[in-house]
Amino acid sequence: TLSECQSHYQCQKSIEDKELVQAFNAFLGSQPALERNLFVARYWYGLPIAEISTKFGLKKNTAISKLHRTRIRLLKYLEKEGLQ
Repeated sequence: TLSECQSHYQCQKSIEDKELVQAFNAFLGSQPALERNLFVARYWYGLPIAEISTKFGLKKNTAISKLHRTRIRLLKYLEKEGLQ
């Protein structure tokens, strides 16, 4: 029935969401503290680059580069885990 399909879909989605969260946490835990903190400041707390740069004592371009490299590593990690 339709309700069984919806329930199955919701269960499958919930499992996939949990796997993604676990992979994301594992990835962040494997990163150097500075890169992890920059990433969290930008993408969890939504801080602007200028504020992040000041907070961590980095040049703006350095912060941008570190964030970009971390995003690339995250994408590769998720692909490797079959979650991309």
